[in-house]
Amino acid sequence: MTSEPPQRLLEQVARLGHAEEQPKPPSFAQRALGVGAQILRDQGARKLRLLSQPVPYRNIAGFELEVTEFVPPG
Repeated sequence: MTSEPPQRLLEQVARLGHAEEQPKPPSFAQRALGVGAQILRDQGARKLRLLSQPVPYRNIAGFELEVTEFVPPG
């Protein structure tokens, strides 16, 4: 797993709470999403509530998963 540079993390924290910004897709490797999706499917998960701001997850339908709700953190 790769880690993000500290400056990038600080920039992300500084942007928190700015509702006017458009949500951005996750910035991790799609391979990681696929592995996680396979694990969730194997454990019997099908419908997901994510503790996250709304972002597009287009590829998880191929793993028989569905995001039903985004729950804002905090």
